Amino acid sequence: MKKILTALSAFVLCLVMPLAFIGCGTTKASQSVELSMNPEIVFNLDANNKVTSVTYKNEDANQIFVNVNFTGMDIEKAIETFVDYSLISGHLNLAGEEVDFKSLSKDNAALTSLNAKVQTAIQNAFDNIGVDVTPINESVSDMANAWADLYEEVREIAPEKSIVELKDMSAAELIGVIDQKQKEYAGIAYNQMDALENQITALVGTFNIENLNTFFNNAQDDLVEAQNKVNQKQTELNNLKKQHGSDNVLVQTAQAALDFEKEILKTTKSALAQAKANFNEAVKQFKAQVNELVANAKAQYAQIQTTLKAQYKTAVDTHKTAVQNHLNAAVANQTITAEQAAKITALIEKYQTTPAA
Repeated sequence: MKKILTALSAFVLCLVMPLAFIGCGTTKASQSVELSMNPEIVFNLDANNKVTSVTYKNEDANQIFVNVNFTGMDIEKAIETFVDYSLISGHLNLAGEEVDFKSLSKDNAALTSLNAKVQTAIQNAFDNIGVDVTPINESVSDMANAWADLYEEVREIAPEKSIVELKDMSAAELIGVIDQKQKEYAGIAYNQMDALENQITALVGTFNIENLNTFFNNAQDDLVEAQNKVNQKQTELNNLKKQHGSDNVLVQTAQAALDFEKEILKTTKSALAQAKANFNEAVKQFKAQVNELVANAKAQYAQIQTTLKAQYKTAVDTHKTAVQNHLNAAVANQTITAEQAAKITALIEKYQTTPAA
């Protein structure tokens, strides 16, 4: 299984009962943007291109994430901030950088618009610091394929969710599920994720969530099939009554067949109700234990956060001279303005004194 906080990934948080969608906040993501340099990060966005949550894909991005609250920023500001913080901590190639980016949005037209916005934002962010950049678009242009990838991702990271429910979701809604989970994991460090993932994976086996989910979904399919057969037999009976009247032998045989299918339907409904009850009870217990694991991880986070901030400050201190020399040269070459250089210099000084709270 992939690390919990990877591109478009987080594990079980807002646990959802079958056929019910429960939100974890008023603002939901419907699209996302992944940036890969040395730090790798994913911004989950709402319909107005504002950040709702962040996925950090490696420890370097985690250090930046600890120092910056991206939530509420528009995507252009988030990209600019991410690039600035990557610069002062020495994570950019000052001779020139390649930035791979992937976007996902609700449809191909929205995706095209988002890609253009992201590409421009990347170019502007690097122009502001005088570093050449080559944005490389790795977005999936076919939203059907994007949906399939997201569906498989959510199936892997959320075994407690009903397949029936997921199949009815759009790509944007699947991104929303990931966003909801991501918000719940705010306050857990990247280096805590391996242990947490292993613990949650063990819980999946303990409660047999996957098998119970499959059983529930099969029972749901059986119910649809049984209902279709009842409808078919009812139609056949109605047609025969019109042709032969109510006392005909063929009508009586059809009535018996309908009664038989109704009994099967009744039994199938009972089996589905039991499957749902078993599934819901397992998810309830699963949720309680996952919440406990997450709470324990968050309780340990304060010290880890302090360590991460100290590590980031050290990185800023270590790379100050190289960054300052780059800024001076960029100003002399008129690649950037003195005001732009001063902005980065002020950011460096900020982290040489007191890291962000």
